[in-house]
Amino acid sequence: MTTLSVSLNKFCILGLFLSTDNKNDVKSFVPKTTNLIYLKNSPPIKIVSKYANYNKIDHETNFFEDVELTHLIHKATSENLDISFNNNKASMYKNIVYNKPGTQLTADRLEIDLITKNTKIFMNNKSEKIKIFPSIRFEYFLTLLKYSEFIIGNSSSGIREAPYYNIPTINIGSRQKNRVSISSIYNTNNTKKNIIKLINF
Repeated sequence: MTTLSVSLNKFCILGLFLSTDNKNDVKSFVPKTTNLIYLKNSPPIKIVSKYANYNKIDHETNFFEDVELTHLIHKATSENLDISFNNNKASMYKNIVYNKPGTQLTADRLEIDLITKNTKIFMNNKSEKIKIFPSIRFEYFLTLLKYSEFIIGNSSSGIREAPYYNIPTINIGSRQKNRVSISSIYNTNNTKKNIIKLINF
């Protein structure tokens, strides 16, 4: 096991380093590796993969085949993951599936800021892009809401804050039942057909 301190990150590589004939080799090949990235005031990010290439000089690491990244309730799988400590960034690509309780989505590329854990999810179609915030200050949320085309889900924000900014709400399910209902609030069940119809309305 090798422990390294890089910038604000502490990266612990757990795996078997294969020996090489040349002791000056910059890269090491790591099979069946389990990895933890420790950050200040945060639970670790766990990475598991079938193989990895580790650079001894700048600590950049490339994971490939059956890659699994986990942080708290968030989990993402892919075929490739690159860690850059110079940029404090993790990049996943090829067959990405992102999961958290109640949510699953697929993507072409996923980028994670190792410091803030803010996540950007990219599709090949540049018009399709999602950004995930693990948490956000309420005043920042209100700013995002103010400039949104609409809000969707079952949050009370769609009933209380969104109408104040004249932002349409697609309210899914019965969680907000018997609360105020005005013309900018569109109620629907959780069927895909009805939700897409309202999004395209």
